[in-house]
Amino acid sequence: MDRTKILKNELLIHEASNIIPHVKNWIYNGCARKYRTLLKTYFNDDEIIKTKITEILFLLSYLTNIDSHSGGNGSIKTRHKHINLIQNKILTELSFEHTWRFVEIIVDASQYFCLNESGDDNSGTYKRQVFYSCNIPNDILNDISVQSYKSFFPSPLTEQPVDWKYENNTISGGYQHIQYEMIRSHVRDIDYSLYSKNVFDSINYIQSTAWCINESVLMRIEQDLVEPRYNDFVKFNKPDNKSCKLEIDLNDSSLKISESERAKIKDNRKIYLQSLELYKAYYNQYESALSNYRTHKLAIKLAKKYIDKTIYFPHSYDSRGRIYPIPSILSPQGTDAIKAMLEYAQGEQLTKNGENWCWAYLASLYGDDKLPFTHRVQRGKEMLNTSYKQADKPYQFLSHQIEMQNFINDSNYKIKTRIHLDACNSGSQFTSAITGDIAGCEATNVIPTFDKNGNQKREDIYIRIAETSIDLIDDELNELKFKMNMKNEFQHEDKIEKLEILMKLLETNGRSICKTPVMISNYGGTTIGMSDLIWKSIIQNNIDTHWITKESALHLSRIIGEAIYGELNGGKAFEKYIQEMNSILTKSNKAISWKTSDGFMVNHVKYKEASKKQITLKLPNSEKQINIFQKDRSSIIDSKKMRRAISPNFIHSLDADLLRRVALRLRNNNIKSSDWIHDSFGCHPNHVDKMLVIIKKEFIALIKTNPIEFLHEQLISQLDDSTAQVKKIDKIKLPYQNDNKNTIEIKLDLMKKNEYFFS
Repeated sequence: MDRTKILKNELLIHEASNIIPHVKNWIYNGCARKYRTLLKTYFNDDEIIKTKITEILFLLSYLTNIDSHSGGNGSIKTRHKHINLIQNKILTELSFEHTWRFVEIIVDASQYFCLNESGDDNSGTYKRQVFYSCNIPNDILNDISVQSYKSFFPSPLTEQPVDWKYENNTISGGYQHIQYEMIRSHVRDIDYSLYSKNVFDSINYIQSTAWCINESVLMRIEQDLVEPRYNDFVKFNKPDNKSCKLEIDLNDSSLKISESERAKIKDNRKIYLQSLELYKAYYNQYESALSNYRTHKLAIKLAKKYIDKTIYFPHSYDSRGRIYPIPSILSPQGTDAIKAMLEYAQGEQLTKNGENWCWAYLASLYGDDKLPFTHRVQRGKEMLNTSYKQADKPYQFLSHQIEMQNFINDSNYKIKTRIHLDACNSGSQFTSAITGDIAGCEATNVIPTFDKNGNQKREDIYIRIAETSIDLIDDELNELKFKMNMKNEFQHEDKIEKLEILMKLLETNGRSICKTPVMISNYGGTTIGMSDLIWKSIIQNNIDTHWITKESALHLSRIIGEAIYGELNGGKAFEKYIQEMNSILTKSNKAISWKTSDGFMVNHVKYKEASKKQITLKLPNSEKQINIFQKDRSSIIDSKKMRRAISPNFIHSLDADLLRRVALRLRNNNIKSSDWIHDSFGCHPNHVDKMLVIIKKEFIALIKTNPIEFLHEQLISQLDDSTAQVKKIDKIKLPYQNDNKNTIEIKLDLMKKNEYFFS
């Protein structure tokens, strides 16, 4: 990485110069004697100290700018992740322990960086979290962040990436001057000899697509970008816990308070915790929006550097075979706005079919993606001058709209836009197809269904689950109302009001609320896990905050779970099968592996966390002692985590297999430009019809390889020579839902004419 710009930034160079005396004093006089010699040897002159301090300040500038202390999922970005990055990128010869101490001394002496904490409210609900923050003015910090990102992290290339290959026991590819792994994995020594030629050919085709910056859309995004305001997200002040009397231990048998006082404290604590949960949820939404704002600021600055240039994105795989661009901020797999900043470098004049797809896609981007194709074509033509601001995907809509306006003005104009088609609930499509669950295949548009007039229907499993959930709530409401009217049980009034609120939510936003629970239902999703997701969905709807509680979310989660039960039987059967196999195989404390039909070796392993090591540091000229817990993985298999993860990992390895198959077919058809997001495939409008035919053919071919039997044979081969294990395996039934395996293959042939499998 080129770090010459780092050493030219006057602000941080000056800051590093001011910090040097503090660091040297700590190294020579303040640090513990047992590692003083090591540090004196490593930092043996002022120039090395200054360089390392400056590089750390630059990297922290980027990390604190992008990683505001709370992530989009509400998780806290602690120091641990940042220390690991600094160790891996700057202080590679030092241990985690020495890196952390060195960074803490720098932060303690800095006028721009400090240590902050959030959390512990003495209620025992939220733990104290410590993180780094920066007070450099935002405009300066954004400029520094761009320099930092380009110095420490991989960026797009202005020349075609190096093809991946494995020769002489060495993996190479992607970047010319720095080598990344082709497969990101916890497995330390990847045996690339186990991966087929198709695995290499598909990634090389995918990363060969040439891109350019859509300057007009980029400038519009920059004009629209506004920093989020705290008051737009956080609806009330952080709740006060004084009435909770947290200093009182209600479990203390010697406590002398009345029952009424005890009950009052319990109620106050319950109300407080509900309010605190809601406050933190709103605050996390604000932090997420702020982090997204900063990410987009950075993406805009990066994109500007590539205007009028052809760029490429080297790719790599994760352990399941899913493919990702190695650059992270500016990428074809980014947000709506970031995707819209990019367009294919190689445009093509539209064919008639390509033009129809363009109009249909314009309507889809606006939000009319459920209309039949011919209706979407007409709808798109009506939207040539529609404002982009109300679209579902506003900036991709704008980008596409501008291209179509250019086409209308010049029929020979070479369109550079791309069209993405998404699988309809990919996970359930795969589990239904591989298990022969015909009803599941019909519910997820694998096998076409028809109305009474013979017209093909678009099935929507999310709406079906929402409607069933409404029926279940209605049944519960009728029962409670009967009890009130006939038995005078008025204590049900609150429950009735809650259920009516939940029913209204499902009537207005049922599809979006039920979508994620349905998607994870075959992925080891639990009722509690679903309730957390549903709670976040409830928060986004404008209802009385009195009802935005974890209790309401849990109630709705159980209702939706009951609605799902019986709809996707193949997925549930497969999940049960593969989790049982996982439980038997992990008894031997070994990883599990399987090879996909196209030759990708998947390594499925989760390790238990090793005992945390507490590291302490006394800051110079202070009585204050700070600490951090060093986390590491042990060599012991975590069978419970593996059990939860094995179903989604196998399904994701299947969708990755399909993606690579389709990519190679597009390459063989001389389609130059394409892009890929797991179960969403994109290409130029002229080639969408061809891509759809290929997707269907390859999906059918993949299912006909009998993935369950292929997997089962591989798992059995990993058994120990143990009679007990063999007996347990013999009791496990393969999760087929149809006695005649040929039935599903016959039905799958109907998919070739299915309009809604990918759409």
